Amino acid sequence: MYAVISSGGKQYRLSEGDLIDLERLDGEVGDQVVFDQVLLVSNGEAPLIGTPTVDGARVVGTIVEQGKGDKIVVFKFKRRKMYRRRTGHRQLLTSVKIESIETAGPAKAKTKKATASVEEKKVEKKAAATVEAKTAVKAGAKKVEKVESSSEQVEKAAPRTKKEKKPEPTSKKVGKAESREAAAPKKTAKKAAASKSTKASASKKATAAKAKSAEVAAEADTKKSDAAKETE
Repeated sequence: MYAVISSGGKQYRLSEGDLIDLERLDGEVGDQVVFDQVLLVSNGEAPLIGTPTVDGARVVGTIVEQGKGDKIVVFKFKRRKMYRRRTGHRQLLTSVKIESIETAGPAKAKTKKATASVEEKKVEKKAAATVEAKTAVKAGAKKVEKVESSSEQVEKAAPRTKKEKKPEPTSKKVGKAESREAAAPKKTAKKAAASKSTKASASKKATAAKAKSAEVAAEADTKKSDAAKETE
């Protein structure tokens, strides 16, 4: 029979009659010590595992000695800086002899029920996993069959669609060419009309300019004649 306890932030595996060194505990030599934080207890059958501790379980021991552990040398240095530090340390320890490992009856029953329920849950999970795997395999086979059937249908329908779609581009090209040819004479007629209108406007402007120049010349002549008469 053995147990696992927690003391001083560490875990120890103990049996009845063991002498073990623990982190310093309060008390004198001969005092009784009780450890309540029992993480696991085993009687040779199914172990009792705590969550995190086992209910009603405890380990009883007596203090045999209050002492120190072996000396540890701590040396620190920094190269090329002339820095050297040397210190030592001896951990304070308490030697305890384990007298008994006690467990409560209800705790055993609870742990047995808990282990049984855990095993049942594992079996149920395995069964569910197998069922899911089988369903996934069946679904995959069905999907493969569907894909194959759809691919066959596409292959059968592909030649028909190609034959039907071939004449469409040619008809579109012919229609575009005809529209361009029909639009070409209209564009030329518009250009010719525009050129005629521009020529007519230019000729009108030229005649108007000539008439204005003739009027100006006639006015200049009349002025010259008037000036000659006055001088006479």
